[in-house]
Order: sequence, then structure tokens, then C-alpha cells
Amino acid sequence: MDRDNMTFRSVYVDRDVDAAVLARATRVGVTAGSVYRSFLEAGLAQLSLGAHLPEAPPDSVAVLRTCYVQCRSDDKLAALAIRQRQDLSELSRRVTRLGMVTIQRAEFGPKASS
Repeated sequence: MDRDNMTFRSVYVDRDVDAAVLARATRVGVTAGSVYRSFLEAGLAQLSLGAHLPEAPPDSVAVLRTCYVQCRSDDKLAALAIRQRQDLSELSRRVTRLGMVTIQRAEFGPKASS
């Protein structure tokens, strides 16, 4: 991991997304931070293709995590939050959820994230 191009962030993730991050990290043999970054990158990529952000479940509870994030991803999120006039933490949660769904569908098929 090249930390020169990363920034350390505290991020909120929904509990189900956090569980998916930890499960994937264990299954693949990488750090939870690496999985979080892959979910975030996948979500940002989907947004650039015109995907819509999913809503968090109404009873969703967020957990606070810390990890290194690519500076370019952090910049993209910040710019998107400003353009859409959204809270950065909430936007980050939704983008990460979109990335999780995208990766799970690619790995397990469309019914995996339903």
C-alpha cells in the first residue's frame, strides 16, 4: 500500500456493509481497509457509469471505522458531496454500499445482494 497517495479517514459504514467488509477480508486474506477501499472504488466507478445510489435500510445503524483511502477517491467524494449538496459521511456510506452490492453481484450473481 502506497500511503503517499492516501489519506487516513474515519468513516461510517452500515453494520451489514461492515460485516461484508470483514467477511470478504477474511475470505480473501486481505485487510478490512483494503476491502473498504475496493467497495468505495467500485461504488465510485458505478456512479461514473450512471448508477443510482442505494438508500440505507431505514433501521440501519452505522459503525465508525478508520482506514486509509486513496486521495483521488477522497477528492471525488468531496466534490460529489458539494455538487449534490449532501453530507459527506452519508454520501460515503451510500457509495460504499453501492460498491459492496456491485462486487457481491460480480462474485456471487444478482441474487447475492438482494
